Parts: sequence; structure tokens; C-alpha cells
Amino acid sequence: MLKEGLRPGIGGAPNIRGTVAYVAQVAWVQSLSLKDNVLFGRTMDEAQYREALDVACMEADVGHRRAIAFELLLKAVALWHEK
Repeated sequence: MLKEGLRPGIGGAPNIRGTVAYVAQVAWVQSLSLKDNVLFGRTMDEAQYREALDVACMEADVGHRRAIAFELLLKAVALWHEK
């Protein structure tokens, strides 16, 4: 029995030109900023950075993180004014 979403092979052999790499499908991040996790030490190229976020479907996450950061900032300012 096949797992949901998989289909049986139709036969044949793959035609591979070049190299093949295995990439584990386990999400992980380093203890760095989101930007540093995307850049992996490379210099910042805004267009490539935005494209990486887009293809990884992370644009909404970035917006959500900004909203949380702004909310925390407002709370900190409110606490500071209470003193």
C-alpha cells in the first residue's frame, strides 16, 4: 500500500547528467538571525534574499515576526512610561 500523495513508478531509469545530492527534509536553523540563516555567511544581495524568502514561502513569517517585534516594542515603551 502506498502512502497518501505517492504514486507507483511507471518503469524506466533516470537519465542524470551531472551530479546528484541528497538533501534531508528536516527543518533546522542556527542560533542566528533569520537573515543570517538565509545568507549562510554570504554577502547580502537584496534581490536574491527576497527570492530565497519567496521560494521558501517565508514572506508571511517575516511579516509576522515584524508584527511581534513591534508589539513587544510598544509594551516596553508602555512599561518605561509607567515608571
